[in-house]
Amino acid sequence: MAETDNYDERRKELYPLFPTLAPEGVDQMVEIIETLKGKMKDVAEDAISEVYSDLPGYIESDAWGNFRTELMRGFSDYGNRKVQNDYDFKTIRQEILKEFRDEIIEDLDQDNLARIADLERQLESARKGAKRAELFGLPGNRQARSGECPASTPGGCQ
Repeated sequence: MAETDNYDERRKELYPLFPTLAPEGVDQMVEIIETLKGKMKDVAEDAISEVYSDLPGYIESDAWGNFRTELMRGFSDYGNRKVQNDYDFKTIRQEILKEFRDEIIEDLDQDNLARIADLERQLESARKGAKRAELFGLPGNRQARSGECPASTPGGCQ
């Protein structure tokens, strides 16, 4: 009984604003706490279930994505063969070429055609820029190329 008295005194000292509950109030409080515990347990189980069932797919795909990124970074820098194991690069290169030779050649042809088209667009753009420069008498025009340099050209022609 001395422990209970000591507890009550300590509680009153620590929590002076909390009233002492009547026995009916204690029963009601226990009932509310039990209901709350049940609801909290349901919420916790739902959260844990979501973590265990829904998230692993994302974790796995994220880990796979990170692994793939590192792998591609290693393959895309062919200079890594000198840092890493040259034998690995040779083996991978030979296997890929053996299995996909026709597709690789076709892809390289398409890559080259796309690069040629891009260079043609750049050349046409440069020609248009040179034509505009010639129309406005800017450096880089025929006068400047012929050796005649307009006095108004800042810094002179080169």
